[in-house]
Amino acid sequence: MTQWFRLDGHRQRAVGTARLPVGTDEDWILAALHRDDTGAAAWSRVRRTFDVLGLPDGHERLVPLLYETVARTSPGDPLLPELGRGRLLRLTDRRRLLDAVVPVIGALVDEGIEVMVLKGAALADVYESPAHRPMVDVDLLVPPRSLPQVVDILTRNGLRADEDVLQPVKVACRHSAAFVPIDGAIGTIDLHWMASPQLAPAGVARAQWRRPWYLELSDDEFWTRARAIEFEGVAVMAPSMTDLLLLSVLHGTRFGIADDTRWAVDAVTILRRRGGEVDWDLFVEQATRRHVGTVTAAALDYLSERILPVATSESIPAGVVDRLRSSPATVRERVVDRLSAWENSMRPGHPRLAVDIGVRHLAFTATEPLGLTVRSFPWFVALWVGVERPRQLPALRGRLRSRLRRAVGPSAGRTGGTVVTDQPSS
Repeated sequence: MTQWFRLDGHRQRAVGTARLPVGTDEDWILAALHRDDTGAAAWSRVRRTFDVLGLPDGHERLVPLLYETVARTSPGDPLLPELGRGRLLRLTDRRRLLDAVVPVIGALVDEGIEVMVLKGAALADVYESPAHRPMVDVDLLVPPRSLPQVVDILTRNGLRADEDVLQPVKVACRHSAAFVPIDGAIGTIDLHWMASPQLAPAGVARAQWRRPWYLELSDDEFWTRARAIEFEGVAVMAPSMTDLLLLSVLHGTRFGIADDTRWAVDAVTILRRRGGEVDWDLFVEQATRRHVGTVTAAALDYLSERILPVATSESIPAGVVDRLRSSPATVRERVVDRLSAWENSMRPGHPRLAVDIGVRHLAFTATEPLGLTVRSFPWFVALWVGVERPRQLPALRGRLRSRLRRAVGPSAGRTGGTVVTDQPSS
């Protein structure tokens, strides 16, 4: 069922739990992907409200691709120089980021750490030019068992996180933590122990109460399918094209990222340039097993109907969307869909945030037995609030109210507010 709602001022369309681009967001995607009349028409709609100084983050990072479209289809456009300056700024920021981060990645590899790049870094060899995919940080996935050594190496290289990553409080219920330079310079690393909250590894439920928590996690199959690449001269791993496509789809369509249009551009670029490497049987199997069949079906159907027919002759194979839709919906997936539909219809505030926490927990424990998912939920809430055990919750009602109040903002429940979400990164 299609729903319409507003999130942080953005009109959104939801099909099940998938949040899909509409209006201006869709025009930006079309303009970024096409170097023909379709792109020119989309640009003519985008330029009516174009302001290079006031672009949302998701649009700002499409400027290099938008420049290519305008340069080819409308070389005399008076906004082309402004786009060129925006493109140069993105290129400069990317270079500064990599100059700061690549030596740290090299230090991890030199000390025997297995490193997998994610998101923008993993797409560097997929886009026609790495410059077409700006980044504000670099996402790295490491085996959970290596976390103590990784944290030590990052600390020795001048990076720190806001929390102690090795402690379970507020971390065992998350999938990554940002390590920023101590001197405040550019060079943030988003360190992942899970590739995505929607693709959480086995053992995540037991990690809520067992210590050390990170030794409970295992995602060997994800690493087994990974491909070896060279990233800025450093030998690392990257997700297989099948996993990269699934990650791209889920990153932008779940958990209320209001202005993130890059997922559609990333997904179409994978299909255009490396689509032959996608194992569609495995894609369907993974989406079904992880209980994200509904969201992936909606996202692929959107690309097929709105983007791919005019973007490329490479298309999603016939039957993939139907197979995702026809897979039996589990109790867990029906609950997530119902909760997400309820969340979309709620005003920002404490009840909506509580529902969001429930949806997150169900995503984190998607591959766990349902009984274990239910058992671990109080632990998830306790860790999210900032205590180690559920029995400590009743004594911390004041902290919980304060935590919720900070999360939803002072305007919650009246005129707006912000849903707490994982912030979109590169």
